[in-house]
Amino acid sequence: MKYLGEKSVSSFFSKLLAVLWYVVLVFSIIGFFILIILIVITSIELPVFAEAAAKLKDPDWDKFKNIPLFFKILIAPYCAVLVVFVLRIMKSAQAIFSNFAKNIVFDKNNVEKIAKTGKMMIVLSIMTFNLSTFLVSVILLIVCEIFKNGTALQEEHDLTV
Repeated sequence: MKYLGEKSVSSFFSKLLAVLWYVVLVFSIIGFFILIILIVITSIELPVFAEAAAKLKDPDWDKFKNIPLFFKILIAPYCAVLVVFVLRIMKSAQAIFSNFAKNIVFDKNNVEKIAKTGKMMIVLSIMTFNLSTFLVSVILLIVCEIFKNGTALQEEHDLTV
């Protein structure tokens, strides 16, 4: 099994992330419209919606209905910012794997992209209160330092040869 180059694991992940980026984008747009519809439905007391809402006996639905309108409106931009961060992280990871598929491993651009991805993941983990994402991002920043040292060694090797 090859990890770098054409027809490798890196090439597969590069293509997979390119496709998943569009899937996440489409589902995020659909989810955003559904969220807006739910906010409108729970904020406007129309008889049609009241009958449909009465049939729902889900405790989460009751909690959502009781959230003040101001906080419901804040949910939409919060979700939009999260989606933007996820899409940027996916695009950055796709670019890194694309470089790996081209056998470009120890390169300054990869170091910068890995560092940027790690920092974006730290922000995302803070916004979502997700400890595992935070730990992965710290490990990614450690890997970034390893790549930085490897890049320096690669440059020395290239100058020597």
